Amino acid sequence: MVDIRNRRLIDNTTTLSTSGSDATSSSTISSVKILLGDTRYDKLLAKFPDITRPSGTLRSPKHNTVHFYKTTPAPPVSSPPRRLAPDKLQIAKCEFEAMLKMVLPTFRKLLVVTLHLAPKKESGWRPCGDYRMLNCTHPRSISHPTYSGFFSQYHGFQGVLDD
Repeated sequence: MVDIRNRRLIDNTTTLSTSGSDATSSSTISSVKILLGDTRYDKLLAKFPDITRPSGTLRSPKHNTVHFYKTTPAPPVSSPPRRLAPDKLQIAKCEFEAMLKMVLPTFRKLLVVTLHLAPKKESGWRPCGDYRMLNCTHPRSISHPTYSGFFSQYHGFQGVLDD
């Protein structure tokens, strides 16, 4: 998508953008290049599309099984806020903005978790949350059979051993 006001190009799938500049009347476009996609590299990338997809991009599942967990109808669980070091605060803000763009629109209700930053092995930080209190689910509404309920269906039954 072309954002003329802010002079940038935006990818609708990944929401990545790149800035551009105004074309003046003295500049000319000598040619337009079109990639046909028939090289062996294009075929290899088409076979494995996850390689070129940025992390955090929502992917459609490769199966039809979907699980929904109903959590308690109470207000969201929250933790008291705590201050982060200035360098970690900047990292947390960037990661949180990325999560807002990619992941959070799919949630049905508000989730409030404590944000932790764990160092990655190579470099950088990984945002983590404390989801223990959010994983409290409703008890199942399916009743399990009892011995009395099981044998009550055979009340008065004349079996093979009753001769």
